[in-house]
Amino acid sequence: MHHQTAYTSASRPTIVALCGSTRYWDALAEANLYETAASRIVLALGCNMKQLHPLWEDPARADRLKQQLDELHRRKIDLADEVLIVNPGSYTGDSTGNEIDYARSLGKPIRYPRYVFRGPARGPLASGPGMAVPPCRTDDLGGGATGPERRRWR
Repeated sequence: MHHQTAYTSASRPTIVALCGSTRYWDALAEANLYETAASRIVLALGCNMKQLHPLWEDPARADRLKQQLDELHRRKIDLADEVLIVNPGSYTGDSTGNEIDYARSLGKPIRYPRYVFRGPARGPLASGPGMAVPPCRTDDLGGGATGPERRRWR
């Protein structure tokens, strides 16, 4: 028998939308892991168009898909309680900048990770504004700077 729990918005886990460049796919996966381990529902990027795939090998199809995915990601931001910006080395491209602007226009809280991203056998991928240099403790999942103390991305 399948049992469903009815959650109220006050009792359900926090929903967080991940935003960031797919050039840092490993860091996005790591953020997903940390946020999930912190009992948050994670709305993550579903495609990495920087990796070869038949779905976007045709340039015209890739352009249409990119627009479709951008719109889908805005809907994820709509659903989220907060937004986590994954930007190793403080890199923020145009798409991520547009997502930050969109989230701010909705009044969504914006966080930046405090944990250090690690890539396979590469050590820390990031340290910079909003990121801790020493590795985090297992009880220090999530967090980061929010609000006006963060510089606007542009």
